[in-house]
Amino acid sequence: MRTYYTYIFLLSALLGFSSCEKMLMEKESDGNALDNFETISNVISEKYSYLELKKINWDSIVDANRVKVRDGMNLIEEFDIYDKMLYALKDGHVNLNSGFDLSRNWQWYLGYPSNFSYDLVERNYLGNNYFISGGLKHKILTEDYENEEIPRYGYIYYKSFSRGLSYIDFVKSYMNAHNVKGLIIDVRDNGGGYLKNAKKFADNFTDENKVGYQVYYKSGPGHNEFDKPITTNIEPKGEKFSKPVIVLTNRQCYSSTSFFVTMMKEIPNVTILGDVTGGGAGLPVDYILPNGWILRYSTTRATDKDGVDFELGVEPDEYLDMKEADISRGIDTLIERAKEIIDGK
Repeated sequence: MRTYYTYIFLLSALLGFSSCEKMLMEKESDGNALDNFETISNVISEKYSYLELKKINWDSIVDANRVKVRDGMNLIEEFDIYDKMLYALKDGHVNLNSGFDLSRNWQWYLGYPSNFSYDLVERNYLGNNYFISGGLKHKILTEDYENEEIPRYGYIYYKSFSRGLSYIDFVKSYMNAHNVKGLIIDVRDNGGGYLKNAKKFADNFTDENKVGYQVYYKSGPGHNEFDKPITTNIEPKGEKFSKPVIVLTNRQCYSSTSFFVTMMKEIPNVTILGDVTGGGAGLPVDYILPNGWILRYSTTRATDKDGVDFELGVEPDEYLDMKEADISRGIDTLIERAKEIIDGK
């Protein structure tokens, strides 16, 4: 039976109390610690999709931590055990939300160079004179539009696939009308969003139907039990854009952005430039523990058309890091290299 303190704790988490939250969190739990532990252990063992790919011995992790769990233990101590267990999965889509904290493993980008500064891009490339078309910020990186001798490079910054793409037709028409030599699509620091927007964006740059990616759903408790893949194709949409396209990536490209980069790699006139993406190819779902905490975990795996899994990231065609000497002069190393690649096409 849930105790009075458990209900008070859950209520405080929902309402966001501040001054009394610490006091309530330090109350003992309702006796469900063992139930919570077994639930997490079983859900990850039977439903999580990447134990085999990442060569994680989950049974060993469970055995090492079972002795630490006891009914009536402090809530923060209990949460800390699960936090460390889930951290071992190396998955940004895996979280435990207790209300007073959120477990996470963000080493997929924290352990690497950022390779992006929006402040630098805004001040030295976008400036004051650029379009905001739905979720897209875009500009032609030339101030003299009348001089045909000066190369024109289209630039699009897309911060999140949660933002709309209603004006993508306008953006492509504008770039074509101004006869840009090529297009730079910057998705650095794009942590994901709606997968449908990632596909829609890729659709606008392919000339023919191609396999974009394949998704495998977990079908049984075995670590490698999956259904047959469901294939998603990219399909030509809107006005054609056949000039060179350079996609800029860094480690903070995650989730739907990894899907987008995977799809764009299938298009012949596209070059991926920067760092490997952060990955995040598993589609997450939520599971409510006996005490009401919410466990989030990946329940699918995804591959490119050749069956290569991109949970651990999508490789660029050309690796490149930002240079400190460039940054100090207000220069984005990747944007300038993208211009060079376009010039060489």
